Amino acid sequence: MRSTAIMLCLISLALSGTAANAQSAHHQARQILDAAGVEGGIVVHLGCGDGKLTAALHVNDSYLVHGLDTDPENIETALLMALSAAQGEKLTERRLDGVPVFDGMAAAGGNLYISMADGRLICMKKE
Repeated sequence: MRSTAIMLCLISLALSGTAANAQSAHHQARQILDAAGVEGGIVVHLGCGDGKLTAALHVNDSYLVHGLDTDPENIETALLMALSAAQGEKLTERRLDGVPVFDGMAAAGGNLYISMADGRLICMKKE
């Protein structure tokens, strides 16, 4: 499992050059997943940018895809891309007044708890 994750990272880095940017996101996603030889699992796309590749990596419900980026504008753009790609409706929206710690999230009882970089814990309650 660890070697597969490392392989996905290496393939993603190899394809992130200028030539890869000219490819469609779906073609690039298919290349990454085919080269990794995986048929499902968790995919973490670091530096997700506009979210096009992130959305394309979710080829079916066997994949759980997370896009992470340090730029708040990229995160917002990627979120809108993901919602559009899933053809889902936005259930809720909340602006965070700080930077979340991405490894500090948990869900329980229908609520999402987010650790913030300044030490606060935010609870996003189910509406």
